[in-house]
Order: sequence, then C-alpha cells, then structure tokens
Amino acid sequence: MSTALPLSQFHADPAKCTACGQCVLDCPAHIIHVVDGVATVKPEDDAECIGCQHCLAICPYAAVSVVGKKPEDSLPTGTCDPEALDRLIRSRRSVRQFTPGVVDPALLNQILETVSHAPTGVNMRDLLFTVVHAPEAMDALRDKLYSTLIEKAASIPPDYAWLVERAKLWVDEEVDATFRTAPHLLVVTAGPEQVCKVADCVIALSYFDLYAQANGIGTTWCGMMEGILRWFPESRSWLGIPDNHEIGYAMLFGPQGVRYPRTAQHDAAAIRFVEKV
Repeated sequence: MSTALPLSQFHADPAKCTACGQCVLDCPAHIIHVVDGVATVKPEDDAECIGCQHCLAICPYAAVSVVGKKPEDSLPTGTCDPEALDRLIRSRRSVRQFTPGVVDPALLNQILETVSHAPTGVNMRDLLFTVVHAPEAMDALRDKLYSTLIEKAASIPPDYAWLVERAKLWVDEEVDATFRTAPHLLVVTAGPEQVCKVADCVIALSYFDLYAQANGIGTTWCGMMEGILRWFPESRSWLGIPDNHEIGYAMLFGPQGVRYPRTAQHDAAAIRFVEKV
C-alpha cells in the first residue's frame, strides 16, 4: 500500500531504446524527454512521477523500467471479447441467496490481486481491502450490527429509520434481511494519501463485483454496513479499520445460491451529446 508519490527510478536501456517517443507522448506528468537518442527523466523532474507505469507498458521494445518494475515481469496485453463483456454487465445481478460454504481463499486472493489494478486518481494506491472471511466472524459482526442499530436507533438519520425494523427481524425471528446470510464481507477504505477517496473505493468494488461474478461468486452492495461505519465510528474497531481512513463502501459476497437464466430489461439510459459549448 503506497502512501506517497514514488520517485521514478526511470531507466531506458540504450541497447533497446529507439527514441520512438511513445513514452514521451504517453507520460501524464510530461517528464520524459529524449536526450542523446535515449528516453530520459531529468533528476529535477523525478519527483513528479506518479508511478502509473504508462512508459513501461507502452514501450514496444521492452526498454523501459520504472519505479522498480521491469518489463519482463509484466503480462502481455490481450483483447477482451466485447460480446462476452456486454453479456456479463447485462446479466450481473445483486445476489441475496448463498449456498453453504465459503469462497476458496486462493481464488479470493487472486481476485483481489487483480482488482488491486483498478484505476485510481493520480495512481495513488492507499486503499485498504478489509475482508471478513471466517463464518464465525460474520456471525459476530451480524450480531453487533443489529444490536447497535437497535440500541442507537435515535442516532440514525430519519430516512434510514426503517433499518431498525430490519434489525428487529433478526432479533425476533432470525431473519437476516440485510446480510442475507452472506458468508463474507468486503469493505474498501481510503487512507489519508488517497486523492479521490470515495470514488476510488467504489471503482475498486465495481471491478470486484464484476470479476467475482465472472468467477461464479455472488455479490451485493451493502449500504447498511457502510452506514453503520459512518454513523458509529466505534464500529471501525470491529474490523480493525484505521481511524484516518475514509469509508468507501461495503459488499457482501459468497458462493452463489441462485441462477438467473436471463438478463433483466432496463429502460434505455438518458443520454445527451454536447456538440457545442
């Protein structure tokens, strides 16, 4: 987890660099220049690097290393089937029925590793992915959440007073109307160095949402958990979330217990094109 903008450590291998200028044109910080036929970052500009690695990614000759990363350690890029992606987006549903069991930790770690590459403002990486994985931990969290809602009902914003009734359903009838007996929870928070705090958290969760569902894992956004963490700061200690982190959002997930044979049919989006300003 990065907490500061990196120094570039930019290096272009003179034996490979052809001075094609692609890294020069693609650098968001505009700090790369061709000097004596080789791409270079001047020492006085080095601190302006945001560590995005565009230069490493775009070099057609694998000549550029930056922020300690080498081109030979990168994956080759590929194309994604647009039709399959369209189908995934259209068929994605909020899953509120889960089968018994847990998500395999190896698969979960692989998904989170992939999701950590989601875009962020100025490439800051000061995000924390807090995962409640053990079923017994989820049981304890469920009890704490519903008890807090009932005990502190007067502190809840009026528009969300209905959540107290959901909490009473659990106490009176053991109906889990919020967590839906989901075995896992993911909360993404942003540290003090993150520039676009809430937006970056939501972007990361959106990537997790789609990639988890592509792997057969059910997901649903959990506004109630997000609200608890905001309304009652002491609840952060339940999950070990640092006090200086901004709450992004929360997501429930687990082995999917329902199959949707077809997509929903939403109304067309409201779209307008601006041709003149």
